[in-house]
Amino acid sequence: MADTQSTQKITSSNQISAWVKQNRARLQALTLTMALGAPFGLYWALQWGRDGAAVVFFSITVAGLIVVIIAG
Repeated sequence: MADTQSTQKITSSNQISAWVKQNRARLQALTLTMALGAPFGLYWALQWGRDGAAVVFFSITVAGLIVVIIAG
């Protein structure tokens, strides 16, 4: 039974890896857009005292960094 669980994990990991390879250019374009746009939005939000928007833009920035780490 443990063997089937490890096989499922390996298969799932391989599927994710294959998806990342197929969509590398899209991920890079998305990350570039996020990396260039989010800091401007964060600056705007902080200047105008929009704390909720600042959290959203900061989250977008962090998400972009995570995509960079995953996509390699």
